[in-house]
Amino acid sequence: AGLRELDATPTEDPLTLLVRVDMGEVSDGPAIPPQVVEWGARHVASLGIGNPHLVLHVDDLATLDPAVDGPAIESMFPGGMNVHFMVADGTDTIRLSHWERGAGVTEACGTGATAVARATHDWGLTGPRVTVHMPGGDVTVDVGPTMTLHGPATFIARIEVDA
Repeated sequence: AGLRELDATPTEDPLTLLVRVDMGEVSDGPAIPPQVVEWGARHVASLGIGNPHLVLHVDDLATLDPAVDGPAIESMFPGGMNVHFMVADGTDTIRLSHWERGAGVTEACGTGATAVARATHDWGLTGPRVTVHMPGGDVTVDVGPTMTLHGPATFIARIEVDA
């Protein structure tokens, strides 16, 4: 997706920064195969933000398993696809679970949260500022011609690998 401009602000925790990232524009993604539409989501969107994202608006995250449903849906796209299952939790708040191509189930995804915020805004489910709850933490996305992602970044490890 290229370089991103960000602002980082220290917090009381020396290992955590509050970060604001200019995520750029969200574009249309790959064509959605008919079998994805037949899968039964309330809304479906294919978007790109440097990488491809499929957003599926579902009734209940507890009724699906991203480790099973994610790769099944991703396999319908040549070249793969990040798959995001989302529910709207009231005004301007959504919850996500993720399947990321090449990685599997992940706790959070910044480009995914951004793409989902764009989709939910375009569907009329959220306004211009969206709180996104993910298993790995919460972020806020400002929706506009360019998208801005806000959230904490916490240092968790320094790892060295011998070559």
